[in-house]
Amino acid sequence: MSSTRTPCDFARDDAANAAYYDERAPRAVHGFQAADWGSQASQRRRFEVLAQIGSLDRCSLLDVGCGCGDLLHWLRERGWSGAYTGLDISEAMLARARAAAPDQTFERAGVLDLASGPEGRADWVLASGIFARRSIEPERFFEAALRAMLRASRRGVGLNCLSANGRRPEPGEWQCEPARALELAQRAAARVVLRQDYHPGDFTLYAYRAGAGA
Repeated sequence: MSSTRTPCDFARDDAANAAYYDERAPRAVHGFQAADWGSQASQRRRFEVLAQIGSLDRCSLLDVGCGCGDLLHWLRERGWSGAYTGLDISEAMLARARAAAPDQTFERAGVLDLASGPEGRADWVLASGIFARRSIEPERFFEAALRAMLRASRRGVGLNCLSANGRRPEPGEWQCEPARALELAQRAAARVVLRQDYHPGDFTLYAYRAGAGA
């Protein structure tokens, strides 16, 4: 019997992740704690690197795994005023995000839902931390998620992931080999940039659509 997984198998991980963050979100004081980042500084450093994918001025942005909307607030602190939509699978996270930014759009959806949604939904699609807790064929999920995000973007995708070159993973964490992530991304995108210069246990990928300049 083939061991190939279907998207329905990935839904089991989604359900486990939703339950994990639904439990954390009401108890956490700050958004970075709800999202299980080690510190606000490390969360913001990852935002800074993601935002260097290209010019975000006057662009639309889809924030996949938006959590409490911390990326939106980080961007607003820096004068950004583009069109924003946040997606998350945790209702508790979305409740916090909507309360903090009632003028913005937040939707309950997983990253693979983008594979069947409209193409070119936003200029840029960014995802911070969405691969940290995957257990079912995580590499296959990574590639499927990247392709889904590229489909939803007009210019490109920025994502980060825990690196296998970092510390020993904690229970429930998935760490990816950066070289393997680069290989998977090069199958899907016209141009790919790998960043490993900002945190010893993390990497960021920029994956660009054909004809899209940074």
